[in-house]
Amino acid sequence: YSMSDKKSQIIRIEEEALEGALCKVIRDALVRDSLSRGLRETVKTIDRGDAVLAVLSDSVNEQSYTDLVKALAKEANIHLLIVEDSERLGEWAQLCRYDEDENPRKIVGCGC
Repeated sequence: YSMSDKKSQIIRIEEEALEGALCKVIRDALVRDSLSRGLRETVKTIDRGDAVLAVLSDSVNEQSYTDLVKALAKEANIHLLIVEDSERLGEWAQLCRYDEDENPRKIVGCGC
């Protein structure tokens, strides 16, 4: 199995078990300081060839934004996962504050 054998796929994440697994992957990447958040960081990481996986929110309204990420993921032969809610993606990427009970507050939506 080589990189040339790998084909990019677009996968829509809808099942709760898959969301939990994706959340764990995102948090692990955050701990290892290998998580790119937002369009600019994501595009730079894909262009450098450092990306292993891309995650895009389905609630992004800008079509050119989604087209760019999809095209770059396809060109780089990486999988693109699509989640429904940008706020949920922002929570997973810890773009929020936590209250004293460890509940997320002031969640910033994340497009990719």
